[in-house]
Amino acid sequence: MPLVAFIDESFERIKSKGIGIKLLCATIIDSNYVNDYSSLITGNIQDILHNPYLKRLNIKSLKSKGFHFCNDHREIKNIYIEIIEQLNFDCFITFAYGEFILEKDKQYEILFYYLMKIILYKYNIEDVIIESGGDIDEKIATEIIRKITQPKSFQVKNKHLTNIKMDTKLNPLLSVSDYMLGILRELITYGANNNVQCRDYLRIINKLRWVYDLTNKEFYDRSNLFPIDFGIINGIQ
Repeated sequence: MPLVAFIDESFERIKSKGIGIKLLCATIIDSNYVNDYSSLITGNIQDILHNPYLKRLNIKSLKSKGFHFCNDHREIKNIYIEIIEQLNFDCFITFAYGEFILEKDKQYEILFYYLMKIILYKYNIEDVIIESGGDIDEKIATEIIRKITQPKSFQVKNKHLTNIKMDTKLNPLLSVSDYMLGILRELITYGANNNVQCRDYLRIINKLRWVYDLTNKEFYDRSNLFPIDFGIINGIQ
């Protein structure tokens, strides 16, 4: 069954701690569902834009950029997370944090390597769609994937992956990765220090197949769930 991986990245600096956080996310979707899911998301955007009750919110960015976790009003977030719950996909996230993490460095390339290594082992990935404008461009992605698939000893589902494409946030399915990143980034930064963060995480937790904390060399999956009190500022870190 051919699948599509939608890749997004996120960076946040915690000034009070002098710490940077970088995350990379892949959502894996059956190629047969891509058009239907895209139509569902864009249809909901139009519904929101024409909803007289929701028009009172600041939804201008929704029209120009689509759903975006950092920009969307809380009520819009609630609507979109409900949409995410309806979709069938697997999500994989790698992240690193620390004083050594800078906005412009090679950390995304390391995160991308670990992310792609696990999903190419587990899935028959036909296309990789990467959000443009970030640190991972088509050239870097092609070279990293070549390194992963080249060794004869490493078994991947598809050794002939060639369809690497760059796209903007206007691709509706990149917004799924964006939201998954946003929800986990809140936990990594603050922990579930309020009911909203806790609720958001619990609503998407069944989509998370694998989270890799590169800083602490810790893997989390469905048998070892990512801790809800992880927070760098208020949690166990």
